[in-house]
Amino acid sequence: MNTAKTAVISRLNANGDGITDDRDGAPAIPFSAPGDEYDLSQTPTVRTKDSAARSDPVCPHFGTCGGCRLQHLDEETYAAYKRQLVVDALSAAGLEAEVTDLRSFPVGSRRRTTLTYQPGKVGAAMGYFRRQSHELIDIQSCAVLDPQLAQALTLLRALCAKVPGKRPLTMTVLNADNGLDISWQSDRDQIKPAAAQAISQFAARNGIM
Repeated sequence: MNTAKTAVISRLNANGDGITDDRDGAPAIPFSAPGDEYDLSQTPTVRTKDSAARSDPVCPHFGTCGGCRLQHLDEETYAAYKRQLVVDALSAAGLEAEVTDLRSFPVGSRRRTTLTYQPGKVGAAMGYFRRQSHELIDIQSCAVLDPQLAQALTLLRALCAKVPGKRPLTMTVLNADNGLDISWQSDRDQIKPAAAQAISQFAARNGIM
């Protein structure tokens, strides 16, 4: 066992956090990569050496926004990790099956996302929650969304602003072939007819279903 104050990340757990096999009691470290070296004497832990498995994240919100966890991994490490998740799940269930390599898709091709909108005294926020937190991170862009959906973020913010009430709105947005399809979730009071009509007209003018 390594008794020093440093640890090398051996692998990623099911949550995508790095763990080390050579030091008992070491914490799981989010946003780490296999081969990273950390100084465990500091709180929070400090990365002292970068792994070759690291890659530059494509999104400026990565590490703050909780929407993505693995943008810091290179493609080979990411694909091997995702495949191993399936292998481990099958093994835990006592099943044997051939697991092929990951079929990946390019960044900027996701057509569906779930966003939260929260009105505020000094302006509204719309985006994703910080990881393991109820803090909403306001985003102006999202690199993993397809271009049409990413460009619609400003429009979606304007649409949410037309919904009366001060409680958060959660919406699942799909960039369908015939426009944006939105499913709302909220515990706000029932929207009055006049407000509902204004929202409907705004949506129709902007290709929102």
